[in-house]
Amino acid sequence: MADNIGISIVIPVFNNEKFLPDAVRSITEQKIEGIEIIIVDDGSTDQTPAIAEKLSFENKNIRVIHQENRWIYGSMNRGVKEARGEYVYILNSDDILYPGTLQMMMNRICKYNPDVVWTRIDEYRYGNDGQVKFINCDEKLETDIYTDKIEQIRKLWPTLYFSHIAVNQANLYRRKIMLRFPFRENIYGADVIFNIEIANEIRSMCVMKDAVYRFYNYDSEKANASIGKFYTYEHDMFNEFYTGYCKLFSDWNLPEESYKEKLADIRIRQVTRETRSLGYHNCKFSQKEKVSWMLSGIADDIVMNCANEYGRGWEVESRILSGLREVFLHEEIMDEGLKDLVDQLISLRFYDRDKGEIKKISEWKSAVYHDLNVCHIGKYFYERVLQ
Repeated sequence: MADNIGISIVIPVFNNEKFLPDAVRSITEQKIEGIEIIIVDDGSTDQTPAIAEKLSFENKNIRVIHQENRWIYGSMNRGVKEARGEYVYILNSDDILYPGTLQMMMNRICKYNPDVVWTRIDEYRYGNDGQVKFINCDEKLETDIYTDKIEQIRKLWPTLYFSHIAVNQANLYRRKIMLRFPFRENIYGADVIFNIEIANEIRSMCVMKDAVYRFYNYDSEKANASIGKFYTYEHDMFNEFYTGYCKLFSDWNLPEESYKEKLADIRIRQVTRETRSLGYHNCKFSQKEKVSWMLSGIADDIVMNCANEYGRGWEVESRILSGLREVFLHEEIMDEGLKDLVDQLISLRFYDRDKGEIKKISEWKSAVYHDLNVCHIGKYFYERVLQ
């Protein structure tokens, strides 16, 4: 292996014997000097370890590290620690890099020597039938963007976040920065937190206009391990995203109109994601626990304060009420009293004074201030009725 390694490509993998070879070939077929590939096998129990060793035997630039299972971010941290390149790029084992993109990255390194090269992603859906369909792409750019001016970096950062460029870990980072800010290993959104944490350390950056990375969403539940699952920490994680970026941009003295309402919009829309996750196969909550979760925890002070600032408190309640409705649409009714509570709240949302429903006002009040309804979901609609 060459001693002058410019880029270390880290591939964390766990039980992905089917797609790992494609990910590795998307790198080795580019025939570029000055790179190394580090496959971190995270305690796989299928043929992944053997396949990784075979790939390493066939290519001198590939190293394989076997470790006990630490989850994906533990594998990333291990790969960064073991890397020898000045820069690190992380490639998921079921995604690919486009042909020629490593040379493009290397050209940006040689030209700019930046702290980070932001790279755009194309998203595709990989069906169980093997069919691949284009879904979405990061916001397109007409030309590369480079700056080594702190003021300009900070001015651009909200755009990078809202256009999904500075969200995930699929970017080319200076390794010494990554070593100072290892990924958290206890949440699936550690890449978002990582990009918040490094923001004050970035002194120069390049944004590549060309997409370099093809990200696959798989229909199979066995792929994209963090997707389609319920996590008890998700609510707090979303709040951390919101408060982290609010503080960062406020500390930078950026004009609030450039970020605040957009951050609030993201947080409000995440409420629906939270309610839907309760229906995922791995959520073992009982029906009552699901209802309690939605009525007592989602509409906390952080969520409601950011929603109320833009007159969208009613929207948060609507999203939660829709989630409650889904529980009883797709599950057998286990508690009639619980369903009656939810029905009262939903009927309050769709109150029509022309139908003479005002007679229900005492029932609605009881539902809004029910002991289980800690956050008083439905209060906005109840106050509308009173008016």
